[in-house]
Amino acid sequence: MTLENAVRKVKAKDREITYTWRSKDQNIEMDGDQWGGYVNLRISHDSDRKQFSAFIQFAHYNTSRGYESVQYTIWDQVNYPHGTVATQPIARYSAKALGEFETRVIELLKHSATRIPSESVREAWARATEIAMGGDGTLRYSEYVAI
Repeated sequence: MTLENAVRKVKAKDREITYTWRSKDQNIEMDGDQWGGYVNLRISHDSDRKQFSAFIQFAHYNTSRGYESVQYTIWDQVNYPHGTVATQPIARYSAKALGEFETRVIELLKHSATRIPSESVREAWARATEIAMGGDGTLRYSEYVAI
């Protein structure tokens, strides 16, 4: 269910595939504004390191006044969990190999997310799952449904 609710974009020129989940409502109060939950999974090729990598991040978004703002911080793992899901060394880039890496990352998240060592990555994936269920990514919705 989670992936069906994501927006998938392929940037062939940038050698990047992204999945984005946005909560339907902007009902998170922050500094007098209403924000929504936002999770981004980026699967890409790093030519300097000669590897594929997958990075997931939770953020807040606001679409007011015709603009979209996305807010996150790299220092706050509690409110904005994020981290590297997986990496794979690659001698030479190919679109086919990137697609195979994407498949492995998705399978890891869908079926084995509890085995990912990073608690922050597991937390970001839980928030993506909650947004796919109709929540806002704060995990309040998941707690309510579990009761």
